[in-house]
Amino acid sequence: MKKGFSLVEILVGLGLFAILGVGVAVMLFATLRGARKTTAINVANNEGRHALNLMAQMTRFAKVAQCPSPTSLTLTKTDDTTMSYSLSGTAIASGSANLTSQRVTVTACSGTMFTCSGRTVQICFNIDAAGAADVTETAEGVGTGIKFVTTVTLRNYGI
Repeated sequence: MKKGFSLVEILVGLGLFAILGVGVAVMLFATLRGARKTTAINVANNEGRHALNLMAQMTRFAKVAQCPSPTSLTLTKTDDTTMSYSLSGTAIASGSANLTSQRVTVTACSGTMFTCSGRTVQICFNIDAAGAADVTETAEGVGTGIKFVTTVTLRNYGI
């Protein structure tokens, strides 16, 4: 009686081990890709909500809103001071400060970020993760990012 494995048994064992190793590697890479995508979506959502909430709050309590261009908004507050928001490159700027970080890129919706009409101002922009290596790492997976839209009515209009 011989002890040990035959060559065929060893080759079958190695083949099964290789198939198992490939399956584990595929699952690991899919999990890591999903984690990167989730992180990109969370960053874009958080920065978009933060910027939209700040702009909407200041717009809501302004007495005059003017849109000198499709990507800029000038507000006159009740104490007659002015402030502005604009799309500066790939960031939303308020004066000399940016409301969004370098981790995201901002684009206007169809070229228009602000629309002023009497007492109402519509704010619309898309945010995507900056520097994503491929489409699967960008928010929503289509490269246009997450769309943020709101319409704000000025409460102190004309005061």
